[in-house]
Amino acid sequence: MIAGYGILAPLILVLGFLVPGLTIATLTPDRGAALAVMFTCVLLATIGNFMLGRHLNSQPDRIEINAKTGQRLAVPAQRHSFLFIKMQYWSAFPALFLLTFGGFILLSAFNN
Repeated sequence: MIAGYGILAPLILVLGFLVPGLTIATLTPDRGAALAVMFTCVLLATIGNFMLGRHLNSQPDRIEINAKTGQRLAVPAQRHSFLFIKMQYWSAFPALFLLTFGGFILLSAFNN
């Protein structure tokens, strides 16, 4: 279920949104500015999670050579996943949220 550093995927996304987003959102009285800050925090957490996951999962396989037989054996590199989903693909969920929620906000702005 959790392989390698895969547990970081939900932690980066949740903490990257909650800590700065909700802190700034409670400090500013302007609702539009708070939404913009929360959107920015989710976007940065999504990009950071994708880049870290892609970097961690791009490690090449090791080639081991048996000393007696000379046979080559490819040892797969450690993969980093959470709930069987690679770490970088967890970024798709908040990205879809941003597109959907951002579209609703834009549509409501044009209707007023």
